[in-house]
Amino acid sequence: METIKDLIIRNLHCLVCNESFIEVSSNNVICKNHHIFIIDEEVFVLETKLKLAEKFKWGKKLRDPKENLLLDESQSTMAKEKSRKRMENMINFVVLNAKKESMDILDIATGRGLLIKNLLPEIDNSIIYLTDLDTDVLVGTNKLINNLVKTNTVIPITSSATHLPFEDNSISEVICFGINNIRETTVAITEVRRVLKPGGKLIFSFSLMEEGSPSYIWSQTQEDKPGPFDVIDKWEIEAENIGFKILKNEILFDGPVEKAKLDLTPRVNGERFQDVGVILLKK
Repeated sequence: METIKDLIIRNLHCLVCNESFIEVSSNNVICKNHHIFIIDEEVFVLETKLKLAEKFKWGKKLRDPKENLLLDESQSTMAKEKSRKRMENMINFVVLNAKKESMDILDIATGRGLLIKNLLPEIDNSIIYLTDLDTDVLVGTNKLINNLVKTNTVIPITSSATHLPFEDNSISEVICFGINNIRETTVAITEVRRVLKPGGKLIFSFSLMEEGSPSYIWSQTQEDKPGPFDVIDKWEIEAENIGFKILKNEILFDGPVEKAKLDLTPRVNGERFQDVGVILLKK
């Protein structure tokens, strides 16, 4: 069975020069051109140039898994039952459609591990790469899932979904919960296609707004304006143009949504949102 060192050397490359890694120790990783990257509490910090947007910083306290659980509890208390159910359905879609054994899986935008915490108990003998730009939250998530790993191998990596440190055609399956939370979603999905093996799958779920809605109008005033993967009925053509075939497009929810304390956008009561579960096949 391959070790983590073997997997890093075989499947990953340096994000500075694109050369492969030649040395992996307990403290750092070194590529052929001698670029050195640290390992922070088991997290391979391979992205050093891109910085996390201020609004997405969770804070160093989330390195402590207890703080992660407290945040879960707090958000669950504030969320309305309908919102909790929608989130559960989106996570369950990915879990149910992911292969369960002997796979190499890449989870992009892992964050606090809402998806991977539910997936790990269901799979065995698999290699799971976790990626996120926030090293602090990834350290905490990796500690949090430690008792769920079983026969799997988990490798947490600091990297952007738009600039992945994986070789071309190296990953069998990519998963994500809330893929349009990634800035430049189209760029990220194009990058996912690059790293997927021929016939590989991208399995994800996301929530879409309606064009012309208050949330859409507000989003147009922001730096990150809505793209095809943010709006109902806009993403399918974009996915096919990137080079994917749509295997499954399941509407998990479609209807009016109440305003909630946790909203990132100033939406109004009764706005239409659509939650969708998707499986894309690399052509």
